[in-house]
Amino acid sequence: MQLEQVDDAAKEERLYRQLYAGLPVAMPDPSRVTWPAPSATVAAREDDALLGWVVFFAHPNERSAAILQWIVVERERERIAQGHNTEQPVTEAELRTLEPLVREAAEQARAAGYSQLEWFPAEPGFAEGLADLLEAQALDDDEGWRHYRLGL
Repeated sequence: MQLEQVDDAAKEERLYRQLYAGLPVAMPDPSRVTWPAPSATVAAREDDALLGWVVFFAHPNERSAAILQWIVVERERERIAQGHNTEQPVTEAELRTLEPLVREAAEQARAAGYSQLEWFPAEPGFAEGLADLLEAQALDDDEGWRHYRLGL
């Protein structure tokens, strides 16, 4: 697996174009994205095939924390094509694909001055599995929502 730093909007858009290639759904217009601008994006490839990527950006409420998000290409393509999240449990291979990406994002977040990297469950198994692999803390907020924090 090769890791690739995605350091500009054009490269990030290419990731999405690769994700949507051949799907029966048009790629959304990237100029209408409402997400915060990423602090860093790291992609993983194997034999030129895009496996996935992670992105982190500044936490809206905590200056010392960055929020982590990820895309596993095979699963995301299935979700887009079906119009909903898959019911398939997370696999060890998917977690092992994400682990080096998250570790690299953590290094970059630390270098950028963050002391914590946080993520939230979206699909069952990913957030928890990454927390186990990386020995991150599981935290519950005042409303009972769980999130995970990795100290940098």
